[in-house]
Amino acid sequence: MTSAVLARSRASLVDWKTLAPGFVTALAFFVLFWQPFTTLARDWGTDSEAGHGLLLFPVALYLAWRRGLVPARPQPALGLALLAGAIMLRYVAALAAELFTMRVSMLAAAAALVLFTRGMGQLRRY
Repeated sequence: MTSAVLARSRASLVDWKTLAPGFVTALAFFVLFWQPFTTLARDWGTDSEAGHGLLLFPVALYLAWRRGLVPARPQPALGLALLAGAIMLRYVAALAAELFTMRVSMLAAAAALVLFTRGMGQLRRY
């Protein structure tokens, strides 16, 4: 292969068409769940009974990273159904000003995104 063909094939691996869905999804997730996440972080920093979250959150992320990925078997229909339920739960929780339920909806939405992109095997692995 010539160097021009290799450069073009490498450039096509990472282009806006492949990055845009993930970027838009992450942006929508942060916009939708900004309030529950910031209140959770504020509670971790100010409430002495919830301060363990400052330690457990990074440890949980590290342990999930160490477990690694399983072969992807996406389940988009189930993931979308769970995501729709999580968004509805977030909406209802905001109407009732219920922080715990908003935080549960954030976890359900994260699980739905994993289910949508990687499948139930990945969700069980975490």
